[in-house]
Amino acid sequence: VVITRCEACPAGYECASPSTGPIECSDGSYSLGGNVTSCELVPTGYYSISKSTPPKRCPPGYHSALGEAHCTACLPGFKCPSPESDPVACPLGDYTSLNASTQCKACPAGSACPTTSSYPKPSPSGFYALTHSTSCTACEIGTACSSTTTSAIVCPLGSYSLGNATSCTWCPAGYSCPTTVAEPIRCEATMYSAAGSTECSTCPLGFL
Repeated sequence: VVITRCEACPAGYECASPSTGPIECSDGSYSLGGNVTSCELVPTGYYSISKSTPPKRCPPGYHSALGEAHCTACLPGFKCPSPESDPVACPLGDYTSLNASTQCKACPAGSACPTTSSYPKPSPSGFYALTHSTSCTACEIGTACSSTTTSAIVCPLGSYSLGNATSCTWCPAGYSCPTTVAEPIRCEATMYSAAGSTECSTCPLGFL
C-alpha cells in the first residue's frame, strides 16, 4: 500500500509514531490535534473540560496541581489566594468557615476563634476578647467588662468586683472597701461611712 497523504493527529489524542494509530490522552492531559507527538499535562491552577479543548483556569478559591483534570475547593481553615498555589493555612486568631475562600478573616473583637475553620463564638457577659483572639478572657476580680469587645477596666477606689462583672459595684454606706478585689467590710458600731468609702470614720461625740 502506498501512502499518498498523511492525516493530522486528532484533538484529544497523541501520535507518537507515524506507524501507529492515535492514542487517546490520559486523564489530566490534553491535545489540540495537528502535529502532536504527545499530550500535554493540564497546567497547575487549571482544569480540563475535555481532552480535546484548551484547559481553563480554576475560579477564585479553588486550586489544582499539575496534571489534575478538576479544581478542588479550598477547605475551611485555609485560603487559596491563587489557583496556581497550594492552600495556605489560616493563622491562629483568623478563620475561614466556608469552602473556596481566597482570604482568611480576622476573628472580630467580642468573639473567640478556637479553631481556624469555624464561625467565631461570641464572648459571654463578664468576658472579653480582642481582635484575633482564640479564647475569651474572664474579667478578673477588681475589674469590670462593660463591653465584650474591649479590655477590662480597673475598678476605681471605693468600688469593687468579685470577677466576671460587667460593672464595678460602689461600696454601700455603712461599709468600707479598702480594696477593689474583696467584699465590703461593715463598719463597727461606733463608726460610719458614706457610699463609696475606702474606710470607716469614727462617729463624732454625741452621735451614734
